Amino acid sequence: MKRNLFCIIIAFIALNNAFA
Repeated sequence: MKRNLFCIIIAFIALNNAFA
């Protein structure tokens, strides 16, 4: 569960970098 949350955070940061 903790690993899944970590993956979500990584994906969110990557998405932010793509739009930034």
